Amino acid sequence: MDEFARNGALRPLDRDAQSRVDATLSLYSHAPQTFDASGNVSRFRVTVTLEAKFIDLRDDGVLFDSKNGGGGIAGTYDYDPLRETEADAKIKALNVSVRKLVDNTISGW
Repeated sequence: MDEFARNGALRPLDRDAQSRVDATLSLYSHAPQTFDASGNVSRFRVTVTLEAKFIDLRDDGVLFDSKNGGGGIAGTYDYDPLRETEADAKIKALNVSVRKLVDNTISGW
């Protein structure tokens, strides 16, 4: 909801909406990216991928479907485990995915 408010092109409604966004988490990964001289992980990458559809409720037409774009909307975030936690990185990667979702939804409208 915050991302729609930031974008400003569409506004969330509780009822009488003309469109709907359906989104599900389809993939989560947490993988090492770089290592220090001792072989310890110095950087991880978190990836959050969403499957989403933007549906016109007036005619049930699909305005945007992430599956048509190659398998989802991925957001990634790299972090240093000495400075941030995996939980923080999950939120930041999800925010990237949601921002892409909103941008793609607006462009399909």
